Amino acid sequence: MKFRKAIKIAKYQIFTCLLLTACISEVREYEMCETDQLDQAVSYSLEVAPIIRSTCTLPACHINGFENGDFTNFNQLKGKVDNGLLETVITTSQMPPAFTKGPKQLTYCEKKLIIRWIDEGGLNN
Repeated sequence: MKFRKAIKIAKYQIFTCLLLTACISEVREYEMCETDQLDQAVSYSLEVAPIIRSTCTLPACHINGFENGDFTNFNQLKGKVDNGLLETVITTSQMPPAFTKGPKQLTYCEKKLIIRWIDEGGLNN
């Protein structure tokens, strides 16, 4: 009887350790990005625009004539920043879509950088 109870307790402990390990491996808010230590504002032209060019302004996506905005035009991108749509599609990983020829998703650091730029007012700097 004591042996069965010991086995049951060991199984519970192993399950708990596995569960905690799985949860811990998914935590990402402490991942460091090279721009985390910078005291200066995020630069649209040097940091954000290259990400937009490589992931958003691709054929059949956010280019001239695209119904959801031409992100080669800063003012149209800024409209998506101001109405909150850009932040929403980035934080929920809705963009970029999987069917594009570019990257299938933004990296954690790219998302963090764009959100920081948005929080700073989405300036054309």
